[in-house]
This record gives sequence, C-alpha cells and structure tokens, in this order.
Amino acid sequence: MMCLPGLTSAPWHDTQAPQFAWVKELEKQTPAIREEYLRLKELQVPSDYVPSGEHKLHQGSDSQEHWFWFTFMDQGRKLENNLKQCPMTWKALESIGPDLMTGTPFSFAFFSSLAPGSTIAPHTAPLNF
Repeated sequence: MMCLPGLTSAPWHDTQAPQFAWVKELEKQTPAIREEYLRLKELQVPSDYVPSGEHKLHQGSDSQEHWFWFTFMDQGRKLENNLKQCPMTWKALESIGPDLMTGTPFSFAFFSSLAPGSTIAPHTAPLNF
C-alpha cells in the first residue's frame, strides 16, 4: 500500500495548508504544461497505454483513439524519451518532491484525456491519494 505521509482521508484538501505549499508552484506551471500537452496532440503522438481490466472505458470505444495517455512515470520508472518531449512538465512534477515520484510501484505521472462521450468505470487503488 502506498501512503503519502500526512495526507488524511477527506473529500478534498485545503491547498493553503502547509503540506500543500507545492500546489501554488505547480499551478504557476499550468501554461507551460498545457502547451506541451497541446503540442503532443497537434503532432498526433499516439497513446502509450491500452485500456484493460479495471481501467476499461465504460462508455465509448476502448480503442486508443478515445483515451489518450502519455506516460512520464510508470510504476516508479521514468520514461526518458517522454520526459525529453515535455521537459517543462517533468520539471514541474519533480518540484513536488522526491518522495512522491520514485521508488514505489504506485508512482505514475501521465497526461490522460478522454474523447467526448467516453467515461472510465469506477475503480479503486491501494493509495491514500
């Protein structure tokens, strides 16, 4: 089970709380992150994830055309080629802190977007976030 220290069970968290000081810095990077995401879409970079199992699309098609996924971190492993394509996004993610992104089988970071009309069936994970 993965646990982010200090994160309690709550429907939402006050991002003004001291343990979330990194949120403001991450939010400042939104324009650069958005630009890198839109560039990937413009270049028609294919999704690098095939939905299956609990992550199967609930509505729409389960083809990759309906669920775009571009991975930076997969189970604690960096995908170096993808990091190079979106350096500002990766820099923003690294600024969150070293404990969040590496060394666990539950460390994932990716762009993910669904085509209109598609949904993902409800699911859970062994995390507290």
